[in-house]
Amino acid sequence: TDNVTFDDGYGPARLRRIFQLLVREKVPATFFVNGIYIKQAPDLWRRIAAAGYPIGNHSQLHRDMTTLTSEEIARDLGATRRAVEAATGRPILPYFRPPYGAHNAVTDRAAAAAGFPVVVMWDVTGGDSVRHATVAGVVSRAGAGRPGSIVLLHAGPSVTERALPAIIAGNKADGDNLPRARIA
Repeated sequence: TDNVTFDDGYGPARLRRIFQLLVREKVPATFFVNGIYIKQAPDLWRRIAAAGYPIGNHSQLHRDMTTLTSEEIARDLGATRRAVEAATGRPILPYFRPPYGAHNAVTDRAAAAAGFPVVVMWDVTGGDSVRHATVAGVVSRAGAGRPGSIVLLHAGPSVTERALPAIIAGNKADGDNLPRARIA
């Protein structure tokens, strides 16, 4: 089973349609949101959390954590925690996905000290955040994982929303109804 994850959240209208599709198709997923995007659509994030979709920390401003001090990392992750918890009324997962996948021992220790001891990466990306991504390309790349793969998609690009029905259909056609796709 692939673990479907969505980063960012900068397109509230697309995020809403992605969320509605996940609910309609009963597809679990985990969201890693940037704190600044919570403020764009707090009611939507409240509905996502209330529907049982886990939300992890993807930082406040999507900065490369390896360029920040431990104190700056703690402030950044703390700001995201406060934004998520204020909007959703629920605790954020103790999971951190570093922007750009950029992390090291220093950033991992700082994240753990800030309450995010689990760093969640991915082994498959849909490639939906690259310039000129196509639906066919995203579907093909997102389906290239093996059972247990963590698939990185983004809740913002229009191509993600357009590719998601085919990604879901492909998993179901392979006999995978995605009941275990949650990380948490």
